Amino acid sequence: MVQLVASRNQGVTALIAAAETLARSPDAFRPARPEIAAPHRDVLAQVRVLLGTHLPLPYDSDWIALKLLEGDSEITGLARVWLLTGKGDKLLAKGDVSAHPCAL
Repeated sequence: MVQLVASRNQGVTALIAAAETLARSPDAFRPARPEIAAPHRDVLAQVRVLLGTHLPLPYDSDWIALKLLEGDSEITGLARVWLLTGKGDKLLAKGDVSAHPCAL
């Protein structure tokens, strides 16, 4: 991690060095990726199953399931449209997944 205070011009040299290192060895980069908390994994898996193959392209069921659990209003709106057009018919019939007690 590179600490940077742009207003004081602190850390710029370290940031450039880190960027150069990454450019030379991109395979060495190991970001700390966020993980779904254990109690939420089962709910996420259930939403993925409900989505099945009902999503139109280019949407990915993993991403859509996560956005629904987050309560993303745009994706929830799209899911409602898919329901009305016969896509994702089981998904919203189960209710608002963002209201589930294990929702993110």
